[in-house]
Formats: sequence, C-alpha cells, structure tokens
Amino acid sequence: MSTMWKLTPTEPYNEPYVWTKNVFSETEIGLIIDIGKSLPIINGTVVNDTSELKITSRKSNISWIKPTPATEFIFRKIEIAINKMNSAFYRYDLTEIEDLQFSEYDESYQGMYTSHTDDGADAYSRKISFSIQLSDATDYDGGDLLIYRHKIDKPSTVQRDLGFMAIFPSWSIHEVTPVTRGTRYSLVGWVHGPRFR
Repeated sequence: MSTMWKLTPTEPYNEPYVWTKNVFSETEIGLIIDIGKSLPIINGTVVNDTSELKITSRKSNISWIKPTPATEFIFRKIEIAINKMNSAFYRYDLTEIEDLQFSEYDESYQGMYTSHTDDGADAYSRKISFSIQLSDATDYDGGDLLIYRHKIDKPSTVQRDLGFMAIFPSWSIHEVTPVTRGTRYSLVGWVHGPRFR
C-alpha cells in the first residue's frame, strides 16, 4: 500500500495587491507618456463629489487613451499581464478593459488623491484596478501609491520601479500621497466583468 504526502493547509491569498514587472520597455514607456501628453489634458475629478470636495480630495491632470491602431500595443500587453495575474490569484470572470487613464501628479500643485475605491455606483462591474509606474523613482518625492487590505490596517506602499504594475480588486481602498518634488506619471485602468453573485 502506497503512502501519500499530505499537503500543509495554506491560507488563501490575502495581500492587498498582486504585481508584475516590466510590462513595458523603457522605450514603450516613453511612447506612452508622449501619447498621454498629446491628448486633451483635463483635471482629475471625483464622480458624484461636490466642487469643494473635488478640489480637496484629488489634484491631478489626466488624459484618456482609447484603443486605436497606435495604442493597440498598450492594451495587448496589459491584457496579457491581467490574464496571467488574474488566473494565478483572483480567477474573476473578466470581459473588457476601460479606456486607460494617463495621470500626472506634479509638485506645482502637490498632486495627490485621497483614499477611495474604484467601484462606485456608476462602475458596479469593475472588478480589477491596476496602476503602472511610468516615472523613475528618483524623478519625484512623495506620490506613493498606498493600498489597504482592510480599512483599519496599515496600508502597503507599492513599489516605485519603472514599469511596475500593481493589480488589486476595485473595491480596495487606495490613495496617492502628495508629490513634493518632481512629477509622477502613471497609467491607470479598470477591468470589468459580470456582476458577482
């Protein structure tokens, strides 16, 4: 009679985010920044906020990158990364990626975004959020992306390596601390799927 090795029980994956590196090359990152800057730039706002709260809760400039022949490489590489990480960790039923948000947080206005989630009433089908680092860590001070596992927990500070992609459930609380020197660029997006049952 053969014996079998018994597996040691493990806890389910319970970190505030998962990550992957080098989704884009440095050349591609430079191209993404050029594309983002070439599009209409607007002030980042907060859905359903009053004007006063918009000013105090978020300070950033953004543009929207849509799928076109020139931007197809961006969406394809993000799709590959999302599918790989989702299969390994979340296994959510996913169907599409929203237009991508190119974000600038600059020292001149102390760019920041206070704690929030991405799954509001107008975004009920968002399941995964992601943020891709487009700036070298030495280009700015402040501007840390913080993600909370639970509201009462101490947040995790996301790594600032160029090309680093943080992926997390869209209902996770997260924030960007004020930029005190330089400029931080990032590419942010949301992945949708059927509502959870």
